[in-house]
Amino acid sequence: AGITENLHIGDKAVVYAQSGVMKDLEGGHSYFGSPAEETKMKFKEITALKNIAADFIRRKKDKSE
Repeated sequence: AGITENLHIGDKAVVYAQSGVMKDLEGGHSYFGSPAEETKMKFKEITALKNIAADFIRRKKDKSE
């Protein structure tokens, strides 16, 4: 994980490999990504992006038929 200077990482915070920590992290949560964000929120964002991409592909396919 990459960590900038003068940050506070709370007790029992988990930072996954290759995450970029750029702000203070609350304890008791897990974080990943660059910038590092709470795991639950990051997975929701990834799922939303996958759904948007799948919808775009489906609409493009329907339009070409």
